[in-house]
Amino acid sequence: MTISPSISAEVLTTAIEGGIGYWAQVRNVKRDASLSVLSFDVRDGEDEDAEFVSVTEAQVNDAARELLSIGYGGDYQISAYESILAGDFEDVDFDADTADAIVQQIAFGKQVFG
Repeated sequence: MTISPSISAEVLTTAIEGGIGYWAQVRNVKRDASLSVLSFDVRDGEDEDAEFVSVTEAQVNDAARELLSIGYGGDYQISAYESILAGDFEDVDFDADTADAIVQQIAFGKQVFG
């Protein structure tokens, strides 16, 4: 199943607006007409030598699946990954921590911060 673009954009919007600010340097944020985030470049904000990595809504699904497969987070986050993967916008429930975990999984392939 593929993720609804609106759900993945909401995950990225949540990450930018509240989930990753404590560790990330972000540039090149692209938004749609409703101002939902479609993509951005990110790197470790404390490492000036770190390369920027592109994060897109197309990557959200795979990252959520990877986090679900390793059981990352508590019951709430596991449920959030399942909801995101189900693609039902009415039932999806996630927070900034979940969006942060997804972006870290995309950017680093693992959880580095928090």
